[in-house]
Amino acid sequence: MSMLITINIAIFCASIVAFFFLSKLRIFLVNVGWGLFSLGLLVNVVSEISDNIILQLSESILMGAGMMIFALALIKECDVILNELKYFKDAEEALAEREELFRTLTENAIAGVFMIDENGTLIYVNPTFSRVFGYERDELVGRNTFDIIHPEDRKIVESRIRDRLKGRVDLPPSRFRIIKKDGSVRWVEAFGTSATYKGKKVVLGTLVDITERLKSEEEIKKAKERFETLVQNIPGVVFRRFLDDKWTIEYMSDESKNLFGLEPSELIGKSYLALIHPEDKENVMKDILKGESYRTEYRIANGKYVVERGRKINEHVDGVILDITRIKELEEERKKLEAQLAHAERLISIGQLAGGVAHEINNPLTVILNYAWILKDELPSDSEHYEMICEIEEAGMRIKKIVSDLLDFSRKGGGEFYELNINDIIEKTLTILTHELRTIKVEKRLDAKSSVLGEEEKIMQILLNIISNSIWALNQKET
Repeated sequence: MSMLITINIAIFCASIVAFFFLSKLRIFLVNVGWGLFSLGLLVNVVSEISDNIILQLSESILMGAGMMIFALALIKECDVILNELKYFKDAEEALAEREELFRTLTENAIAGVFMIDENGTLIYVNPTFSRVFGYERDELVGRNTFDIIHPEDRKIVESRIRDRLKGRVDLPPSRFRIIKKDGSVRWVEAFGTSATYKGKKVVLGTLVDITERLKSEEEIKKAKERFETLVQNIPGVVFRRFLDDKWTIEYMSDESKNLFGLEPSELIGKSYLALIHPEDKENVMKDILKGESYRTEYRIANGKYVVERGRKINEHVDGVILDITRIKELEEERKKLEAQLAHAERLISIGQLAGGVAHEINNPLTVILNYAWILKDELPSDSEHYEMICEIEEAGMRIKKIVSDLLDFSRKGGGEFYELNINDIIEKTLTILTHELRTIKVEKRLDAKSSVLGEEEKIMQILLNIISNSIWALNQKET
């Protein structure tokens, strides 16, 4: 009896515990089991007094049912405990997997990974970070970051760490110099963000060595500057066009301002066909589409003449356009000058021929006129032959005028007036007429102020005519 009471008390205590730790279903099962078992104990007490077989049977059924329900609750609880143990095991495995994933990512990352506390001390670095600085990991962890930063860049890094610890996320990557273990200086670029580690603010970030990239960028910059200098010094427009239906302009050098009167920015993206003179478009398109390399001349819309040389590369055309307007103008002038020269050469030939013919005619003409004058002086004016002699004289003088004109035509003369000394021209003329003046005395009364404007040949011709006429008039009779 006392044993049953003890068991009942134990079940009661178990139900109390279950009330605090078990779910509602399991609490219900425990309570039902405990109630049935307690009822069985009560029936057991009554059966002991009355010695009733039915009560004893009821006692066994109630106590058995209570024990079974209580056992069912215990089994259910054990199943829950096993599931929770499995959950904890799975969580532990997941945690281990995440830790392995973290190690795999950070330990094998191509960028340096680091963690810095608010004092600038390195808490964690990965192998790549160590290689960038040339240290072992143990030499870096626990070390102050600023010890390995270039002195001139430490303020930049310190300011950036402070901003990150304050939670600023809108900051661009920072570039600064570091000092490697061997003392060499390298450029790095760092990305960072703030986080909490062990209840304290830290900066997490990545770092890459950009020294070689900066060298490449510098080389590219220099190459670009050389290219731009070369392009700007080329005496023409350097261009690139798409080979689409509009010949869309992709690039134009600054020389476009002088050729087209438009800035490169005003031309890029526009159709080049619109810049070609309408009458020349068809020929230009034929020339350019003819082969891989081409040369074509045409007019642009503003009337200038250009020559274009280019090469087709995939879907582009690269080349240069030269302004040949002045060359075309000079070519036209050259053609005109050549025509003038040819005309002048013909005139010279005619003049030379005329001069030769005039000289050949002049000699016999002088004889004819001299004899005509002699006969005219000897014949009386009322002679029947006098009129014939006068006609001969008139015809001779007309021929002499023609010869004189031919001689003037054959002489060089630019049609320009120069300042001349008339006295010198007179002396030259008298020298030429020395033979004709061999029996005639010439008196010269020359003015000291003898400067005139004129052509020497023309003035000499005038003086020759005057003196020759005077010689003829004197007919060797008077001074």
